[in-house]
Amino acid sequence: MLDIESLELFLGRNRVISTVEDYELQRFKKRLQQFFTNIELVRVSKGKESAIEEAIRGLMSGVFSRSNSKLDFAKEDNYDIVVRKSDGNIATLVECKKVSANEMSTFEKLNSKALQQLIYYYLKIVVKNEKTKPTFEPNLTMKNLMISDGYTWFVWEKQNFYDLIKEKFTYNGSKTTLAKVYSQITRSKETYPIIEQYIEQLGEDKFRQKCAYLDLSQLTGVEDLSEKELSLLYHFFSASVWLGQSSYLDPNSLNKEFYHELLHVMGLQEVDMKGSTDGMKIIVPNPDAEYSLYDQVRRNWEDSVPASTTMHEGILENIIPWVNRVLFLKLLEAHIITARDKDELSNEEKRSSPFAFMTHGEAIKEWSDLQTLFFKVLAIEHDKREEVPIYFKHIPYLNSSLFTYNASVEQVKISELATGKKMRIHRKSVLKGMEKEELPLIEYLLKFLSAYDFSTDGKSTIRGIEANMINASVLGKVFEKLNGYKDGSFYTPSFITTYICKESIQQSLIGRVNETLELEQPFQYYHELKEAFDDWHDRRSKNVEVVQKIIRSLTVLDPAVGSGHFLVSALNELMQVRYDFAMLQKMGATLEIVNDELLIRDPQSCDVLRYSVYRAKTQTFQQELFHAKQEIIENNLFGVDINSKSVEICRLRLWIELLKNSYYHLDEKRPTDTLETLKTTYDYVGMATLPNIDINIKTGNSLIYQLPLNDQKDDLMWNTLLDHLKEYNQAVQAYKHVRQRAERKELEATIRELSEHTIPSDLMFKGQASELGTEWRYLFPESLDKESGAFIGFDVVVGNPPYIQLQSMQEAIKKRYETMQYQTFTKTGDIYMLFYELGIQLLRGKPWGQMGMVTSNKWMMANYGEKLRTYLMETVKINTLIDFNDSQFFDNATTYPNILMVSYSARIDSVYYSFDQRWIPSLADKDNNLYELLKNYEPKTLLAKADRFILKQKAELDILQKVQTLGKPLGKWDVTINRGILTGLNEAFYLTTEQKDALIIQDPKSAEMIVPMLRGREIMPYHQHVQHNEWLIATFPALNINIDDYPAVKQHLMQWYDRLQQTGEKGTRKKSSNKWFETQDSIAYWQDFAKPKISWTRLSKYVAFNYDEKGYYTNDSSCIIVHNSNNMILKYLTGILNSHLYFYLWDFYLPKLMGNTFQVRQVFLVQVPILVPMPEQEAHVVALVDAIIQAKQTGKPSIALEQELDAYIFTLYGLTDEEIAIIKSVPKPIKEG
Repeated sequence: MLDIESLELFLGRNRVISTVEDYELQRFKKRLQQFFTNIELVRVSKGKESAIEEAIRGLMSGVFSRSNSKLDFAKEDNYDIVVRKSDGNIATLVECKKVSANEMSTFEKLNSKALQQLIYYYLKIVVKNEKTKPTFEPNLTMKNLMISDGYTWFVWEKQNFYDLIKEKFTYNGSKTTLAKVYSQITRSKETYPIIEQYIEQLGEDKFRQKCAYLDLSQLTGVEDLSEKELSLLYHFFSASVWLGQSSYLDPNSLNKEFYHELLHVMGLQEVDMKGSTDGMKIIVPNPDAEYSLYDQVRRNWEDSVPASTTMHEGILENIIPWVNRVLFLKLLEAHIITARDKDELSNEEKRSSPFAFMTHGEAIKEWSDLQTLFFKVLAIEHDKREEVPIYFKHIPYLNSSLFTYNASVEQVKISELATGKKMRIHRKSVLKGMEKEELPLIEYLLKFLSAYDFSTDGKSTIRGIEANMINASVLGKVFEKLNGYKDGSFYTPSFITTYICKESIQQSLIGRVNETLELEQPFQYYHELKEAFDDWHDRRSKNVEVVQKIIRSLTVLDPAVGSGHFLVSALNELMQVRYDFAMLQKMGATLEIVNDELLIRDPQSCDVLRYSVYRAKTQTFQQELFHAKQEIIENNLFGVDINSKSVEICRLRLWIELLKNSYYHLDEKRPTDTLETLKTTYDYVGMATLPNIDINIKTGNSLIYQLPLNDQKDDLMWNTLLDHLKEYNQAVQAYKHVRQRAERKELEATIRELSEHTIPSDLMFKGQASELGTEWRYLFPESLDKESGAFIGFDVVVGNPPYIQLQSMQEAIKKRYETMQYQTFTKTGDIYMLFYELGIQLLRGKPWGQMGMVTSNKWMMANYGEKLRTYLMETVKINTLIDFNDSQFFDNATTYPNILMVSYSARIDSVYYSFDQRWIPSLADKDNNLYELLKNYEPKTLLAKADRFILKQKAELDILQKVQTLGKPLGKWDVTINRGILTGLNEAFYLTTEQKDALIIQDPKSAEMIVPMLRGREIMPYHQHVQHNEWLIATFPALNINIDDYPAVKQHLMQWYDRLQQTGEKGTRKKSSNKWFETQDSIAYWQDFAKPKISWTRLSKYVAFNYDEKGYYTNDSSCIIVHNSNNMILKYLTGILNSHLYFYLWDFYLPKLMGNTFQVRQVFLVQVPILVPMPEQEAHVVALVDAIIQAKQTGKPSIALEQELDAYIFTLYGLTDEEIAIIKSVPKPIKEG
């Protein structure tokens, strides 16, 4: 039998509900039937264990032949079957047994030789440092552990198996772990009885509960399997499962093949942004794409482009709307085909359907056909259309401004393109091998698009990886990248937007219900509220109406909306909330969110439902879903962005979300508008039109406004203004519901006049509102009190604001932000900090208000973040802080992200986590579900102070507290800290020994200007490891040198005369008042280099502090410390800073970059507390440091001395054994020369 429930749980929801392509399923059935035949032969012939392995290899070989992986059957370390990834790491471990062998585990008796051996081999892989101090941690690359005799399969997911094996048990009268016992035994046979004892004590049931179980012994062939069972086995015996690949396909992830070929058709290419250090890319013309869209428009270009627009930008502005429309029409085509064509039609039949107007090749043959489709069909209400081609007659009017012709932008009409001009197809084209190397551009565009499966239903997001799926969300990202061509940008993954929106919306709902109902026992959790609601619903309590009214009025804002991904996630979450609270009762189906998409299921079969005129009951749920989404988009979702292109794409994304649930109007007054008409003819039947949702998504600078947000409620409410605000509100509401183009234009003019002239005039603004930014206090009527008109703000604010350093901005906008008087503003700060403050202000102090954003984590430790940290501590409660450190999940960008969620009232269960780069594979294991990931990590404690925010375990913070209590910040010691020498042109000032000697021979006086150099790679803990003697020409400005006194040095530097100029011009050094032969910085502290000092590199994995009495100078990648009165204290500091305790503490004080590299900058180091020693303590440490330096200089081992020093420092700080164990659990890397 198949334990379907356990197998579904193991495979993950995304695989279970995914569609398998027919040809893939047929290939698998053949392999599976052959496997049944092979293992039956083994059973009858009583074949050996190796025969089972061969049968499994036969089943899986076809799967792995197409992946860059290795199915290893060699008896490596006595493993039976090992599946390795391309990097050599083990992904799956299989223990095989003969059919019906006594050693084989059964469901009734798991504790057999098979399970014992599997555990033994697992320990062999995961237990490290066996002979010293064994450690037992989950293997991050291993995904599955299996036992099989071909018929019976027991399968454990790696985390479940680890949890089962890590428990303590009684062995020889004391509590211990299998890892410790294993490390003390040399022969495997001695281990098996101990493992058997462990399983007995833990209980076989625990192993059963955590495994997926397959019993194929009762099957004679694949025909005995149900469709569901066959699908499950297909997924189980797949490369993605055996390699541990995520079943998650992020609907917001870009199909790169599609994207790059689309750019090719457009005549564009993506390149790295010049000067970018974080992987940003921009779109530029492709000179090799002859007769592309870009090239043809360029050839047709006229001199009528506005003077403010460059030719390149003008061409892009011209062609991008065409592409947006064509991509939108592919989604519309897919939606119509799904709705009006029969399910049983093959893909080929659907491609030739009359409804496939973008695919079958008859409807669109020339560019003028697209011109007709855009502006004479989609843009015109049906009863006002002129005669249109027969292939377009069924296409509905949608009321989308996407099909409004803009003559000022579309200088060249699409109908003016040359139909016959051929373009070479992309070198990696999806059409490669199927079409000629060159095609007419319109034919190429349509055939390229038709090679992909466009879809608007949620099922598309969960199909097999092989399918060329382009769903609405993927297109959203394509839209965003195309329309963001001027400035590179990166995108928020769905698991982040989903998490933030779900948490924020649910918490806001709970808080607002608590506030409204004034319950004696407020709800703390969403499930508590839902359970109470179900009870109220059964009892027909008035509270049902109260809760539903609150849900309808929740407002969600993204003040840096971009492409609208956060609002799409918020839309889905609000739909889920409506479903949970009985507001979608007519649909007769279940609703859930999977991969940031809504899935509608049949409650009996659990099959995914799609709208079709052949399934009458889908008409009801489609209508209910459409109008629920429409209501949410019109009344609950709001966005602002400074980039008008982003605003257009956000609107388009929301229209696409509505398009997914658009339905045919079945009007009793129109005899032709029936299901029968839809089934039997290709006639026109009207579809639900899209509302004018653009009014809620506005262009503007969110951070700039004239009306302060913190004024009293009624300070603006005089009669004239109140009347105009009510008029504005009425016009906005009317605009959302109007469908006729003429009325819409009239309302647009009224709204523009009120918002840009009348209301600003009432408020006595200096200038028009459109010039000022975003006037939050009246711009969105839903954020105003319905009675008084006073600004009440939003319930939820979410987003991923831009990361731009303020000092890199133009002076005018920088000063404007400063005049806004943001408490978090600092000239060296980042703009996202202002968005945090703005978001909190826009909650207007609501107890239930929630703000959640994902930004850079730099604010947690950087000096410029102090104002933000203080503001957060003084203003709100920090409910969620998840720091991803150097884990990267933004496309083409190097960031250090974190999630911050705050409110005015504290949650009962604050969520604090800090990850390292290893979290990414763990997230993939959990189908990119952040909730599932968090379950497997220990939460942290937040230490929030003005100088830094730290996320650590409480025991770790206790260690920090001890050090801080006993220590004195290094910056308050009698020391001076400076960085090394910045020359501005190292190749001119650095010398080899040969060059130095030559200059001195030429002019002995040159020796006065040449000093020894120590490079960063030569700085070791305690000492220097000089590999190649290097020297520095020390022409420091502070010395006021006359270069003519050193003719040999002058002659040497003259080789770089032009480049040494300090004018700031191209090809020279930074502008300064220094002379051409002088170093770039003045180096007034040059004498400190000759003193005893400590030096270190500012970026390092090792954080090594070198004690130097030899007068070495260091470069600008290093820093030095000198003591102003006591050189011996420098040796004490050297010992302290190099100790294991302080390496452990660097995580608290030093920011980390990718690759676990610390930023050991002066600004952070001065905050580090160090114990001021008593004379005898100082002497003890100095003696050990001297001994360590002596050992290192003479090549003798120093490890014992360093361990002795570590132990002594532990005693200085009074650390307990448990605290010392925590410190030592963080391995200290070794840097040796």
